[in-house]
Amino acid sequence: MTVTKNLKTGKWDCAFWYKDWQGVRKHTTKRGFDKKRDAEKYESDMRNKTHTHDPKFSEVIAAYREELDSKLKLGELKQSTVDGKIQALEYYVLPFFENMNVDKVTPLQVMRWLALQNEKSEKERLSSRLLNRIRSELNQVFEFSKRNFGTKNNPVTLTDRVKPYSNDTRAKLWTVEQYKVFYDDIEIASHRVLFNIIFWAGLRIGEVLALKIEDISPYKIHVDKSLMRINNKDEYVISTTKTRSSVRDVEIPKYLYHQIMDYISTLYKVKAEDYIFDGIKPTAIRTYMRYHCIKLGLPRISPHILRHSYASMLYATTGDILAVAEQIGHADTNTTFKFYAHMMPEANRKAVDKLESLTVDNLPQNSEF
Repeated sequence: MTVTKNLKTGKWDCAFWYKDWQGVRKHTTKRGFDKKRDAEKYESDMRNKTHTHDPKFSEVIAAYREELDSKLKLGELKQSTVDGKIQALEYYVLPFFENMNVDKVTPLQVMRWLALQNEKSEKERLSSRLLNRIRSELNQVFEFSKRNFGTKNNPVTLTDRVKPYSNDTRAKLWTVEQYKVFYDDIEIASHRVLFNIIFWAGLRIGEVLALKIEDISPYKIHVDKSLMRINNKDEYVISTTKTRSSVRDVEIPKYLYHQIMDYISTLYKVKAEDYIFDGIKPTAIRTYMRYHCIKLGLPRISPHILRHSYASMLYATTGDILAVAEQIGHADTNTTFKFYAHMMPEANRKAVDKLESLTVDNLPQNSEF
């Protein structure tokens, strides 16, 4: 043991080398123990925990954050993605699991954690969709621990996804009629154009706010950048799109193109490289929409739900999941299917009805098969 008594303070200190969870040799010093055995126990615990296969949740989270930072520096993750993951862990996961041993967490405890979110008031609790995203993040932490700490446990895989709350007043989609009620009440010209781009072209709010005049061409919008929040603060930068597949040319209705160009013509001395919605922040748009939902008695949604509404309408109209994925910038049609699967039966019925209308006149009457 490398424990010594500090003659000046009368306290016990310990200084020693150890290997961290990655096997890297490190040196640490801890001072100010009242008793020698306390200093010895600290050193023993510090040495042992780096070799254990049952670390505390807080230790795994700390290592997981290091991996996220590494992926950020390598360009594998965006700053906004890392911020979102860290926020989910710090605000919703750590307060419950922080002092638990990773390999001793049970499916029942995970279910209890999920249930606690449902026990909150409707105003405070998370939506089922957001809670499932946080559940997915928890799953990634357990998988990270298995890869790097040698743990065996992942209780998240033994629990079910959270189903939509039966009394959740937040809408999953808006109809065209609901959107029209909202749109007719918008008095700010820039907001009328902005919301129309989201609802009728399916762009993400960050993609809309990053649009330059040169990105608009007859009946198309070129998307290759996005406005991103940094460090979980109300600070934003123009960055690359969410994914590589998000870089795309979006076909838009003719009337939307003309509305955008009419709005641009009202801007003062702008150039092709200028931003169309310069100075507008996502938080302001969300607040504006929330106010109007309450004012008009409309189902409460976020601007992003307008994008989902667009994709659902597009699929219901065309039945072409590949076209929907390309328009909204999904790399994998499975992702699109996951979000909009609830539209499939209705769209398939329409497709069959359309096929039947084309063939019914050619079918023999009273056919037997």
